[in-house]
Amino acid sequence: MRVVRSTFDNHCIGKVDISAAFLDSRFAALLCRNHAKFKKQKNKGAFLFSKSLVDGLANSCQAFTPGTRFYFPICIRKEHWIGLCLDFSASKLYVFDCNPDLNEDSALRQSLLPISEMFPLLVKQSSISIAGVDTPLIVERIQGVAKNENPGEAAITATLLIQTHSLFGSDPCRGITPSIITDEAHRAAVMIYEFHAKL
Repeated sequence: MRVVRSTFDNHCIGKVDISAAFLDSRFAALLCRNHAKFKKQKNKGAFLFSKSLVDGLANSCQAFTPGTRFYFPICIRKEHWIGLCLDFSASKLYVFDCNPDLNEDSALRQSLLPISEMFPLLVKQSSISIAGVDTPLIVERIQGVAKNENPGEAAITATLLIQTHSLFGSDPCRGITPSIITDEAHRAAVMIYEFHAKL
């Protein structure tokens, strides 16, 4: 996700009308681990999130706007990676899934319940001003995504779909096909190496 954030920032320098926040898979896992306690809380609005979650969200973007979209990957039932875009201005939780046959819509909604229920409250608790945060999000798969049944390529595919959607919207996501995964994975590996070499 650091590669995605860097690519996004390089493409959007000076563009104040585009705003996206990128979170990593650790954030998603930590948020989901809080769901059991959250369900037991009678007053959901009074649930207190950990400092690491609040800080992680607050540090995910240099400058939030009312239309900021939140992106992160998540592993469903420890077996399949998908990408998520939480767009409060559209009241949608968009799902980037390269192998939709693995999860029916009802099962997908159930798996994403921790995100859809807790994320809006976490945004409020982080004092981030986002439009539409009080409206329930509708889970919607991005249509037209090329199918890739290779489980070893699901994670890189999800991040490429996140990157493409954050920069160009839904239609160009159709170009993320299995044929480009090897080259894109190599490019990402080189960038990750360069990040570490600068440390």
